[in-house]
Amino acid sequence: MKILLDENFPLPLYHRLLQAGRDAEHVIALGKRGMPDSELRQRLASEELVFLTNDTEFEDLAAECRAGSRER
Repeated sequence: MKILLDENFPLPLYHRLLQAGRDAEHVIALGKRGMPDSELRQRLASEELVFLTNDTEFEDLAAECRAGSRER
C-alpha cells in the first residue's frame, strides 16, 4: 500500500521510506505544496493510501476511509 506524507512531514523521512523499498509519495515532492484540503481529500477517497499528517483538519478522515475500504 502506498504511503502519502503530508507537507508537514520531513522530506528525509520520505527519502528513508523510499530507500527501504516502500511505495511512498510526499506532497512536496509531487509539487503540491499548499494544495487545497479538498483536492487532497478527493485523492484519499479515490485511492487506498496510508496518509500521514499532523493537520487536525483531517481528524474526521479515518472514519470516512475505513467505511470506504469496507465496501471494496
